[in-house]
Amino acid sequence: MANAFSAFLDNDPVITAQESFKAMLKEDIAPELREIGLKGSGQVYELPDAAFWALIGFQKSVRNDRNRVSFTLNLSVTRREFWAQRHTEDPGTYSVRPRANVDWGALIPASEYWFSRIGTFLPGGLDTWWEIAADEPTDLVAAEVTRVIREYGLPALRERMSETE
Repeated sequence: MANAFSAFLDNDPVITAQESFKAMLKEDIAPELREIGLKGSGQVYELPDAAFWALIGFQKSVRNDRNRVSFTLNLSVTRREFWAQRHTEDPGTYSVRPRANVDWGALIPASEYWFSRIGTFLPGGLDTWWEIAADEPTDLVAAEVTRVIREYGLPALRERMSETE
């Protein structure tokens, strides 16, 4: 796994946490996620499926600043046909595809939509956030996040998809 922090460090010795987070996603996490079958970039990845939108979203904290970025992972599954119908009926509310970091549960029946934070599936079941600090390496965080997605996130998405078929 490449180290996005090292690549940035060669060009600019003062790296903000926001820059480190963005580079970690692009250089370290995205290639690993594509290797395990996900499509996407930036903060949104999709498990390709003809019947479902199965999404993983990287949600940043609202309290982030240039020195620290905290983030968690959101998982969601909804039927493509159901979502397309909602989008057709109300395109102002429902985008062409669901937003990975929005919990639509208050607007959509549970039988048609599922949303959860990754921490629910980790040992202990607690809400889990990772932190990136300015001018610190991100390779260990990137490796942990990709491991968690591989071992817990993908199985959770697949299980939910099979339950609603």
